[in-house]
Amino acid sequence: MKPNSVVSAEIEQNPAFLGISKSVENIEAAKKRKEEILNQCVQELSNLNLIQELIEAHQGKTNFEDVKTKQKAKFQDFFKKISEQNDIVLASNDAIKQNYQAFANLKKSIAIDPANQQFYQRIELSLACQQDLENQMG
Repeated sequence: MKPNSVVSAEIEQNPAFLGISKSVENIEAAKKRKEEILNQCVQELSNLNLIQELIEAHQGKTNFEDVKTKQKAKFQDFFKKISEQNDIVLASNDAIKQNYQAFANLKKSIAIDPANQQFYQRIELSLACQQDLENQMG
């Protein structure tokens, strides 16, 4: 059985690991939220009755600028929400860049974990003994 390394517990508490993990979670959440916003925008477009409003403006029943301002305002909110999600992604990417070197150093330190090395050495010794037994019997 592979030993539970003290190092793996240290990794899960390492600020670089935690920073990168949180950033990845934030990026995924922002992508999901952005998709929801875009779906809402598409729904709004499908319900848009702009042609009727423009006809009424052309007939003088309403003001063209009012129609334009009203429609623009509807979508400005979508653009703002998408921009906010993009800002989250950019900030998360910056956090990943800031933590990358510390995380790379952490990965290097894991490679020399003594508990893992002993475990794999025992496996190699067992395989060598098995090979010797097969050679003696064969």
